[in-house]
Amino acid sequence: MLGRIEETRQTPVIFASNHQSFIDPLVIGSVIRQEIFYFAKQEIFEWFFIRDLARFFNAFPTKRGNFDMEAIRFTKRILQGGQSLLMFPEGTRSKTGELQEARSGVAMLAFQNKVDIVPIHIQGTFKLRKSFLRYPGIMVNIGNRIPINEFLNRQIPRKKLYQELSDRIMREIAELRNESLVYQASLRGTK
Repeated sequence: MLGRIEETRQTPVIFASNHQSFIDPLVIGSVIRQEIFYFAKQEIFEWFFIRDLARFFNAFPTKRGNFDMEAIRFTKRILQGGQSLLMFPEGTRSKTGELQEARSGVAMLAFQNKVDIVPIHIQGTFKLRKSFLRYPGIMVNIGNRIPINEFLNRQIPRKKLYQELSDRIMREIAELRNESLVYQASLRGTK
């Protein structure tokens, strides 16, 4: 896992993770140990006690459900400036803790900015209190890069291309989830 993290420091990437809790960006950021930026819904910037904290952790506002050109331009500046970005392909937190269908935003931004995607699966933040009371608690699995070059020269409509890339991201996140379950089972077996 550390080798995968180290190689992301060389070039900007989009980290793409499932989303279970409001603390996911903080947990993932602590594992990656490099400065990352991430989208946060516009509404949290209206709460004065959270706004400054969110900005401290490199969150920037986006209008959900709309095409937010300001957020897209900001993303472009981040990636072209050599920084990395954390995004949640599902677009919102899961209400059940299970993986949801991906929206096309991550794929579109990766394609437009020609950056690779690193899939991540986070587990244990859905029911936070229970995570602190049991072992292994919160787990973050980081996958291998999905090279954007595999998609750049494809001669298919962009909408279909974005959907294919989005589907691949979610498949790889699901595979990381399965690795987590095997890891957890082996930990429980050693007690």
